[in-house]
Amino acid sequence: MKLSLIEIYTYYEHWKKLSHKERGDYVDELASGIGVHPSTFYRAFKEIPNGNGRADAYRKDRRKPRYKDMTAEECALAASRVSAMKMAAATKNGKTADTASCVRALFNAGEIRYGIPTSTMNRWLDWHGFTYRQIRNYLASTGVELATDEPNKWMFLDFSVSEIFYLSRSDKLVMDTTGILTDKNHREELLTKKGYRKVFIGCVVDLFSSAYWVNAYVSPGESNYLVMNFLMDAMSAKSDPQNPFRGIPQNIYCDRGSALHSQQLKDIFEPLGIKIWSHIPGNPRAKGRVESRIGHYKNTIERCFAFERPDSIERYREITQKMITADNIKKGYFTKWMEIHKTPGLLREFDETLRGRLGYTMIERKVDVRGRVSIEGQEYYVSRMLNDQRVAIYTLLDGIMKAVDKHGNTYELKGTAHQQRMMGEYKGIEKTVYDRALDSIKIEGKRLRGVIKPEHFAETLPENIVLFDRKGAAVDVSTPLDVPVIATVESAWLRVYRSTGFSKNTLPHDTAEKITMLFGAMIEMDGEVPPERFSEILEIITDTVREVRAL
Repeated sequence: MKLSLIEIYTYYEHWKKLSHKERGDYVDELASGIGVHPSTFYRAFKEIPNGNGRADAYRKDRRKPRYKDMTAEECALAASRVSAMKMAAATKNGKTADTASCVRALFNAGEIRYGIPTSTMNRWLDWHGFTYRQIRNYLASTGVELATDEPNKWMFLDFSVSEIFYLSRSDKLVMDTTGILTDKNHREELLTKKGYRKVFIGCVVDLFSSAYWVNAYVSPGESNYLVMNFLMDAMSAKSDPQNPFRGIPQNIYCDRGSALHSQQLKDIFEPLGIKIWSHIPGNPRAKGRVESRIGHYKNTIERCFAFERPDSIERYREITQKMITADNIKKGYFTKWMEIHKTPGLLREFDETLRGRLGYTMIERKVDVRGRVSIEGQEYYVSRMLNDQRVAIYTLLDGIMKAVDKHGNTYELKGTAHQQRMMGEYKGIEKTVYDRALDSIKIEGKRLRGVIKPEHFAETLPENIVLFDRKGAAVDVSTPLDVPVIATVESAWLRVYRSTGFSKNTLPHDTAEKITMLFGAMIEMDGEVPPERFSEILEIITDTVREVRAL
């Protein structure tokens, strides 16, 4: 049913005379009677001049910022200052100060002329593009898209730690069900404490074709060996004929923390004509291509491993190669990468013999309490700082062996003659830089014990708390519930009997004599048997009686 303009105007005149509470019911009643949606009437009313009764919605200046006698420049300046305060107070979680507080603070400080209403200021911020969300989205965007005209000309490299699998002490791949790997704040501490090792996921992406290659490795950290071994595997020809990804790239982009920036790896890859980049001007998100690929691998491909249950790193790699090959083929990445064959000489094959000429052999060992590692029955000194840590040992072409810890620090392996001491003789050990640093820490700790007071740990000291003088008289704080002090050997044995039900005669004669002597020594030294020591002795007595009765 179509209404005429006269009918619509009649309904509108009646609707305008009603109160705001009655208007909604009136429109609903009209709509149900005619069989249309209430919004139909509202749209018709808006076509009538001033039909919605809101003149401010049709401001001629299109709601540009204005307030009293403030000029447009003053409005823009006020909005920029409020935005500056909100950005400065923003947290990593996207929380920021509210607009009302910022306006109030700026007005009280004399930075803006008026206490502008919150809704007005929010409208100004949105008008100028100064809201926190607008600024955050702008900073996250980029006006540059990286491009290249040939495959293998630019590659992006990055590493990440698997959040699903880790390697146990017996070198078996274990699927994490305890949340150790997802706790990034304590992951390193928990894995080291239990003797587990992280599984590193390396990824390299070709800029031209978006073809990528992923593999898994076990290493103490993002070390030189890890990066070099991964790159050589990526450049080598693959055993799967469906995977054509190979060849020596011209440029590699990685983050600043990568081991690729070590002088050693730069010297190794320089003869191959590979240039390492860590920053590309004008594009802060250059590494997003490889990071998104790693995220895709973790969220889709690696999640499927829950059904395969790989029990070794070799099986993990086998499944990975099959799945990434299928993914590259499905998305057409390999098809585009094959354009490398259109230009003769563009594909620079990686000769497997280069591994021996450019690289080094590697083994993994655990450092013992003397700071040594054992290689083929021969012991070498690394560093006492690495006690109980795993290191990667590699041998250079000149025969020099070096160790790399989980942080990428390099140590040259030495002999152990400087650690050996003949029985009956003593020779001082030369202190290292680390030893001297520990000595200074001890001295500083003693100094701080005389400086730091309990009130330094409290933000505000309550008024009802009075600090005692450190050198004042002792305060008697005993209560009727305090346990009496054990000041004699007889009272000690009486307390043992009351606590355990075992008397002195219950124990073997030699054990009882030793405990009696121990009680006497404690009383002579401290004037009593300390409660914590007495509890330990009770445990010894209980265990001894149980062993005697079990015989």
